Amino acid sequence: MVPTVHIVGTPPIASQFSGAILHRTLGNGDCRVFANMYKEITIVQANLTSKKFYRGDRSFSYAIVIFFTMINTPRYLFIVFSALKGRPVYISLPVDLSDYEINIDSSSIKPLNLSILNSPKVDHQAAALQAILDLVKKAENIIAIVAV
Repeated sequence: MVPTVHIVGTPPIASQFSGAILHRTLGNGDCRVFANMYKEITIVQANLTSKKFYRGDRSFSYAIVIFFTMINTPRYLFIVFSALKGRPVYISLPVDLSDYEINIDSSSIKPLNLSILNSPKVDHQAAALQAILDLVKKAENIIAIVAV
């Protein structure tokens, strides 16, 4: 089992709430079509385009606070949650999220801890690659999922 966090870029917020016919709507104007399909196979879904956050006036700060809370939660919380439950986590972020101003106390934002746990001179990437290659060599049926 591989813990999986699927982060998906979605159309601009205003387009989502206007019901615009976009390629991600399957022609019906519902930008949540794919997110709704993922509900059946994921354990947690986070969507930063909830109507309760959108007011059409670029006043989106509460959703941004949730996002910062989400990424500043204890290290790798979503991955751990995914591993414990054996199902992926799904997070959707609109492409224009960075256009919104936020009102937040900067002292409440902590930098992400991106450090790798200390391990005595172990090449993690080489070890992971070797483990994958070993499994591929033993596999009778291989499935590769590639997203672009």
